Amino acid sequence: MRMIRGLLLVCIMISMFAAAGCTNGEETTPAATGTPAVTATPSPSPGPVFEKNIIEFEKRYTPEGTCYWETRIELVNTGTGAATNVKVLVSLVNEDSGATADSESELFTRFNAGESKSFVKRLNGECDQGYRVEIAIDSD
Repeated sequence: MRMIRGLLLVCIMISMFAAAGCTNGEETTPAATGTPAVTATPSPSPGPVFEKNIIEFEKRYTPEGTCYWETRIELVNTGTGAATNVKVLVSLVNEDSGATADSESELFTRFNAGESKSFVKRLNGECDQGYRVEIAIDSD
């Protein structure tokens, strides 16, 4: 019987030590550190600003066995102003040498703010070479 009382006393003491500090009812929260996150949306740039997207870029074969690459380009004027005489130069560039294999241009007399335009260009290259498309835009 004495042993049971001793074990009971030990169990009560262990539970008191385990529960110490848990009964005060106050919750503590860590202090905020650092700076709060701020999201800033930049205002659109004045004048025309062009976003360029290559929608498609595919190698094609002619009946004669030569190759060409067909690319669909999409342009968006994300700026606040219109552009006039917009010249878009689309170049087929060899990935190994960096040399331009072929290039074509597209001209838009007016390109309004918020407007998007797309067009397709056919660029000639050698069948056994790797190519990428580069786009350059110039306007008045």
